[in-house]
Amino acid sequence: MKTALVTGGAGFLGLQLVRRLQDEGVAVRILDREPPDETWLARPADFVEGDVRDPSVVTRAVREDVEVVFHLAAVLPVAKAGRTYDEVNVYGTRLLLEACQQSRVRRVVFVSSSAVYGIPRLCPVTEETPFRPLGAYGRSKARAEQVCREFRARGLDVMVIRPRTVIGPGRGGILTLLFRHVAEGRRVYLIGRGTNRFQLISSEDLVEACVRAARASIPGEDFNVGAAEYRTLREDLQGLIDHAGTGARLCPLPAGPVKTVLWLLDHLGLSPLVDWHYRTPDKDFYFDIRKAQSLLGWTPRDSNVQALIKGYEWYRTHRAEIDRRVGTTHRKSVREGILQWVRRWS
Repeated sequence: MKTALVTGGAGFLGLQLVRRLQDEGVAVRILDREPPDETWLARPADFVEGDVRDPSVVTRAVREDVEVVFHLAAVLPVAKAGRTYDEVNVYGTRLLLEACQQSRVRRVVFVSSSAVYGIPRLCPVTEETPFRPLGAYGRSKARAEQVCREFRARGLDVMVIRPRTVIGPGRGGILTLLFRHVAEGRRVYLIGRGTNRFQLISSEDLVEACVRAARASIPGEDFNVGAAEYRTLREDLQGLIDHAGTGARLCPLPAGPVKTVLWLLDHLGLSPLVDWHYRTPDKDFYFDIRKAQSLLGWTPRDSNVQALIKGYEWYRTHRAEIDRRVGTTHRKSVREGILQWVRRWS
């Protein structure tokens, strides 16, 4: 791989992927609505500013010199996204794949989401587990995968990577709520008892899976990826709290009433949490990752706790900066809404 395009390359995961590719001598182009923070990069990257919903922008980004496209651009699970989920995650994916086919791109690596599976009825979840997408975000990602399958049938080589919840340096978003409570030594609330097994994946391990998928000698496949080492949610969060040493403590809450309240706040637009955030954390949710290990030669290095610690340490170092940046991407903090009162009472 000599040349690559990374859509969403100015985001949390995109910057780490771009840096990894640059370190290996790949010429990288970034397509994003915002310019990349070059402090993350080995050297300046070719940058195309624009939206994946704009055909002219996509055509300009996907030129004949691009060998591999990593498609990371997406609207994330945030409140009030509405129709934007389908406009970006589905229509934007279709525009991009059409341009890739016209430009004879060798391979596309599409980063999907575990949200396509919804709340699993049985774990571990495999690549053969039927989709039961949860919420507008999950449904949009499932439809985007259908677009990928359509283009596979038309001869375009598309790899699909489905990660569990991604954590690592640079990750903001909803995770800032957790890290802020830990850093301030407050109560860390659990929905339910926290005895469920809830798999994560570090950003470094996900980047490695993407790179291996781009270089694999097999044609387009789907891969579930997540940490190999994880315990119960309670045990993993306690591992982070023990590392932080701030006096934070876990506080389990009854799942039913809490979910009802969070659903109401969500629908009133008073909370940054959407259904994907509050309906899953008390459920077992973990992948069988043997297919990626076997066909990609990929082995995750970080456990859940290690991923949490890396994300927390970055947040602790850059807290003043990230708390000032409020928005709807993983590189920004979220508006706490009414949940700010929960922190004050903690």
